[in-house]
Amino acid sequence: MTTTDVHSHFLPGAMIDELRMGRSWHGWERTRLENGREALASDAGVAPFSLDMIDEPWRDRIERRRIDDGIDRQAIMLPSFLWNYHQRAAEGAAFSRDVNDEAADLARSHGDAIVAVGTLPLQDRDRALAEVDRCVKDLGIGTFSVGTHVEGRNLDDPTIVPVLDAICAAGASVLIHASYFGRAGEDRMAGYDFGNSFGVPLEDGLAVMSIVYSGLMDRHPDARIGSCHGGGWVTFGIGRLWLRYTQGRDGGHLDAPPQEYLQRMFFDCLVHDDLALELLVRRVGASQVMIGTDHPYQGDMPGGAVEWVRRLDFLSDADTSAILDTNAGVFLGDGS
Repeated sequence: MTTTDVHSHFLPGAMIDELRMGRSWHGWERTRLENGREALASDAGVAPFSLDMIDEPWRDRIERRRIDDGIDRQAIMLPSFLWNYHQRAAEGAAFSRDVNDEAADLARSHGDAIVAVGTLPLQDRDRALAEVDRCVKDLGIGTFSVGTHVEGRNLDDPTIVPVLDAICAAGASVLIHASYFGRAGEDRMAGYDFGNSFGVPLEDGLAVMSIVYSGLMDRHPDARIGSCHGGGWVTFGIGRLWLRYTQGRDGGHLDAPPQEYLQRMFFDCLVHDDLALELLVRRVGASQVMIGTDHPYQGDMPGGAVEWVRRLDFLSDADTSAILDTNAGVFLGDGS
């Protein structure tokens, strides 16, 4: 049975080459913190980084993932700390072009093992629209990653929605991933790694419902919208949005109750708990859940997401097969 991971990250080889030479790359450079740890820094802030993460050649990594993680195919996107939404428009556009060119090259050179996920300069609507068009027509990219916010603007912002509309109109899919910098409430999450444990699912849920309330899915009934980290808190707390919908306190933007939109979206499985995943499957249907691992970072399930899904007794054999691969094929648009 083929398995597909829709939530895998890559660091551009061009970036690594420049950093190894002691040069900056699109505003990022190596730095050493006061504690002696090496890090990657730009005007956006300090990001988690280790050159050790990219020493392994891609072909070796693909084979190791097949053996160690049970992953045959992976959709690769930039880690969220590298999206560069903070840059000026022209710089952000040049950055996105370079990243997308390399991701597309990786996909072409590794056959079915890699699917390129595009990145966009969402800080500038016109440049983002041009990059969507170029990626779809020239590079064959059919999925785009988007942050949960763009420099504090939610995904229903009128400067961002036209880009999402264009992605859907082109028949491509949208994959939401929590932004690294500027997460909601981060001033109260400094300790205990709360910024990740609480901040990531908060960001994901806020972005999911921002897209829903933007009307995107009413304008594009066949839109393929996906979220990493199981969609965050919203798949478990949707009742509160339903209550405000029934009370008419949400502004009347929706054509249907909010929970119905969740059933048309896709979610990776990274909720890290059997009961939470069972609720997600019951909420949205097994046809809407996919494998996600957060490779090569520390977001995967102990023992791997593939083995976790395979052992869950609340899933039928058909459900398991769909989650491991078939649903990803639908989401990524390859029909497999």
